[in-house]
Amino acid sequence: MLWGSTFKSVIQPLQIQQNKIVRIIRNVSYNATSRPIYKSLNILPIDNLYKMELAKFMYCHSKHLLPKPLLKLYTANREIHCHNTRAINNPHIPRLNTKQATKSCIYTASQIWFTIPENVKDAKTVKSFVGKYKTELISRL
Repeated sequence: MLWGSTFKSVIQPLQIQQNKIVRIIRNVSYNATSRPIYKSLNILPIDNLYKMELAKFMYCHSKHLLPKPLLKLYTANREIHCHNTRAINNPHIPRLNTKQATKSCIYTASQIWFTIPENVKDAKTVKSFVGKYKTELISRL
């Protein structure tokens, strides 16, 4: 979960190697577009693996499956205000003053949580959530 928020210059060589590997698996040319290959292999690229781990963390948080200290990382919107909105059960995201703070995994995880469809969030188990969200991410490739 922590490695994905690093600089793109660190992630990019890993992404290049992953792209080479999926091209080798499919026996296509070195300059073939890799996204369709990921889709056909049902594999997530590095950037989506990071999103998957953060989403899984947020799912566990929403279902209170994390240790108590980690449950205190987020405050629900219902604890901040009493307005009955669509996002009342979502985590409250404080305003951040620096770009570096917006790259933190805690902030990014809550941003990703907002993009996940409700039918995926409503999964009964972590395993079913991961399966549904992986399908969602692969469909976006």
